[in-house]
Amino acid sequence: MYDWFAISRKASRNFAVALFVCGLTAACTRPDAAWDEARQLDTPDGYASYQERHPRSPHATEARTRREALLAERDWSVARNADTIDAYREYLEKHPEGLWAGKAKERVKALSVDTTAPSTPIVAPSSAETAPTAAAPESLEPAAAEPAPAAAVAAAPAPTIPAAVVPAKTTPTPPTPKVYVQFGAFSSAEGAQKAWRELQSRHAALRELQPVYRRSGKGAAGLHLLKAGVATRAEAEKLCRTMQATGQACLIS
Repeated sequence: MYDWFAISRKASRNFAVALFVCGLTAACTRPDAAWDEARQLDTPDGYASYQERHPRSPHATEARTRREALLAERDWSVARNADTIDAYREYLEKHPEGLWAGKAKERVKALSVDTTAPSTPIVAPSSAETAPTAAAPESLEPAAAEPAPAAAVAAAPAPTIPAAVVPAKTTPTPPTPKVYVQFGAFSSAEGAQKAWRELQSRHAALRELQPVYRRSGKGAAGLHLLKAGVATRAEAEKLCRTMQATGQACLIS
């Protein structure tokens, strides 16, 4: 005869153990899923929410670093578009050690300098420079050249007419990029390269451009910046507007 009471207790105990294991598994996997979600959003608010919910996660430091980088990018874009002393100073107050702090200081200095320089005085030429050169006396005539011997004239070779020189065709070199449009900052070089391939596949405006990868910062907190260079600021602004119209963030640096 079965002891149904003992069997019921044993089943309840096994069920409780199973629930406990499932809870541990969910607790272990939940921060990773939340981290994947935060990385897909890639916004300051998304990383701040992740830090608040998982302060002890191994990704907490990376979330804080990425959030600070995104805030610095946003504030630099605002300051660069305004291009005023107050805008650059506000950026420096928020990010004194930011990636673009040096450029912000240069722009503040350049905008503070008075551009009205005194005109250069016009110096009249001296009398020695303006005096005409003395003409040679009309009475002096060049001596007539002696005629060459007939034998020498006969032996002299006929002058050769040089062939027309055809200029070699040169292939025009593309202009050197002067302005860069940044599309993001990534924790690894592989991530930046993958992002560029995806951007080029989705946006025809990027297919003729070459990517530029630059490392900012040191150690684990360093980021890999993804940029593309164009010749003028007008081209950079046009490209950035095109990208922003499709929801892709960008800034001019």
